[in-house]
Amino acid sequence: MPLVLPADAYLPHVAQLPTQPALVFICSTTGQGDTPENLKQLWKFLLRKSLPPDSLASVATAVFGLG
Repeated sequence: MPLVLPADAYLPHVAQLPTQPALVFICSTTGQGDTPENLKQLWKFLLRKSLPPDSLASVATAVFGLG
């Protein structure tokens, strides 16, 4: 069953990311292409240098940006 959440509501589930078959981000930019406020913490987590480079290798991902 799909889980549909705003990005900031997904933070408590972030440990489950490597086990997910797919992840789709649908987001709108603000201002001059700025990251939406509710995505900033999750995006910061995904860009951590301590995150193993292959930790999400098995997760199919897509980003649909509306600007």
